[in-house]
Amino acid sequence: MKDLKVYIIIFQFMLMTACGDQVKFDDIVRSSNKTNAENIDPSTLPPEEPGGVSNPPPGNNPPSTENPAPPIPPSPAEPKLIAITETLNQIPLQKAVDILIVEDTTLSMHTDRWSLHQKFSKSVDNLAGLDWRLAITSTDLGKNRLDGKIITLDNKGTQFITAQSSNPLKLLKDNISFDHCNSNDYILGWGDVGCTLGNEKLLGATIQAVAKNKEFFRDKTNLAVIYITDEDEEALANEHKATPQEVINAVKLNLGERDFKAYGAIIEPGDTQCLIQQKSAFEEPAAVYGETVASLIQQTGGQSVSICSHDYSDLFKSIEGNVTSALKTHFQLAHAPEIDIEVSLEPVQNIKYSLVKDQLIFASPPAEGSKITISYKFLE
Repeated sequence: MKDLKVYIIIFQFMLMTACGDQVKFDDIVRSSNKTNAENIDPSTLPPEEPGGVSNPPPGNNPPSTENPAPPIPPSPAEPKLIAITETLNQIPLQKAVDILIVEDTTLSMHTDRWSLHQKFSKSVDNLAGLDWRLAITSTDLGKNRLDGKIITLDNKGTQFITAQSSNPLKLLKDNISFDHCNSNDYILGWGDVGCTLGNEKLLGATIQAVAKNKEFFRDKTNLAVIYITDEDEEALANEHKATPQEVINAVKLNLGERDFKAYGAIIEPGDTQCLIQQKSAFEEPAAVYGETVASLIQQTGGQSVSICSHDYSDLFKSIEGNVTSALKTHFQLAHAPEIDIEVSLEPVQNIKYSLVKDQLIFASPPAEGSKITISYKFLE
């Protein structure tokens, strides 16, 4: 029994020794594996199995999935000031004037047009002593409309009135309330009261008229355009609206150098009493201030009267006075100066002047034959 206990103790000791050696052996194996992994050459490893994660080769990075930053637009170029010198001449004009009446024949003018012959009863009498001629067109532009063409005044084909006409005043009064309607107007039932419902083209009609009626306009004469309207230049959403400068340019382009002045029987800006009167005169209160027309009148040195006036003869007095002077006070520049201008007259004359946009305006006419030199800068 004693011997059996001895054997059991010896066996337990041997078993413990063996386990202890296993622990040390495992530690050695783990340490050895770690050291070997650090010393392995990557090129000797087998290729990665399909589906595994692999790193891209050096120098061949995959494209970025991030959106690139938008390019920075270049800064807009700074506007440049261009220097220019113009030379104009004071050319004596004939004591002659071509007068174009641009009449609003839309529906809102129905009441006014019936009384126009009375308001012009003293008109041409104020042109005595002048070589004048007069023609009429409407604000109607487009297909089957006047589109700037002047009207025929009688069954003989007469298209303009002159100082030599047998009865010029009667010819004017007989035609100043004219209708000129296209087929659509008659179909719609408007043929007996006016041509169109609206969309007046006062300035646009002038541009067309100076281009289409060369037989009416004479060389080197004064030009007077009279507007008769209860509204202003209009344009539909898809249409161009003519400007005063475009009228001035069209006159110069088509008729050459001449003294051009605009006049008007309009609702003058700020005349609230006339505006109310015109709005109440018709069931469609379409009347407005004639601001664009007034601007053209101001730029050219003309004159306006109220359309609510009972007599428009002052317009013809003004035309007569401007033509009699024969020498110009208003000179059109090629551009609108951006800063102060330098003006010199040859021969030297002490005349005050002002600048309105691209119009050089003298307080009194420079002498006949004067050479006018203007230096200024404008934006390119």
